[in-house]
Amino acid sequence: MASPPPRTVLPAFPFMLAALVLFMLGVYDVFIRPVHGPWVGRAEIAGAVAIFLLFVFWEIRLRAVVDLPEALRRVQDRYADLEAARKEHYRARTTLEGAIDRVEESRQVLAEFQSSFEKLVDKQHQLEDEMINRRQELGEAKRLAEDWQERAVHYIDSIERALSHEGLDKEYKSAMERSLSEYTRSLEALGFHVVQAQPGDAFDAKMHEVAGEEESQEQAQGTVLRCTRWGIMAGDKPLRMARVVVVKGAGDAEEEDEQDAEKEQE
Repeated sequence: MASPPPRTVLPAFPFMLAALVLFMLGVYDVFIRPVHGPWVGRAEIAGAVAIFLLFVFWEIRLRAVVDLPEALRRVQDRYADLEAARKEHYRARTTLEGAIDRVEESRQVLAEFQSSFEKLVDKQHQLEDEMINRRQELGEAKRLAEDWQERAVHYIDSIERALSHEGLDKEYKSAMERSLSEYTRSLEALGFHVVQAQPGDAFDAKMHEVAGEEESQEQAQGTVLRCTRWGIMAGDKPLRMARVVVVKGAGDAEEEDEQDAEKEQE
């Protein structure tokens, strides 16, 4: 808001009139009618100038005294504005410092997270490499196990063929049977066992494979008559089914005789 125009503290008209009259008398006494001498006129002119200067001086001083409260008020308002600006600057600086601290904390957290992420990535790469190595080792172990299974089956086949020969020496045959027994016990410790179907055993489709059917008066129908090839089981999974000849029933024999007779008639 604009401040009001300055007021005149002393009435100006009497002082200005007195100074003007005294100045005119001085001019009259000096230049027009120097009755009293030039010094009197000069003194009158000097007095007029002194009155004018005194009026101006006291007007300025008194006006300053009158305007002092307004000046103080303006100074106080300016100081209040500066104090408010200082407080606002302090709050802004405090807020900025807090934001800088939070940014620094966020940067540290981000750096820690990046370091942890890089460690996890390295760990993942190590695990992937380890998984590849384990996969390769597992494949190699599986290949060796399959090779070992083939060799075990081949060895059992060799023993079986050797024992099936007639006219073997009893001691030699007994030694081979003991060797086979020890070997099969070793296989059982690893989860493998040899299926040696004996005459009279019930036919089990999970372990036995029908190689043929024959009549028998000594064995029950559907049972094993003889084993033509041993089987090998890995746990519950058959590596090779045992081949057996099962006993044919009487009804089956009569049906086959009828079929043969029909063929002959045709």
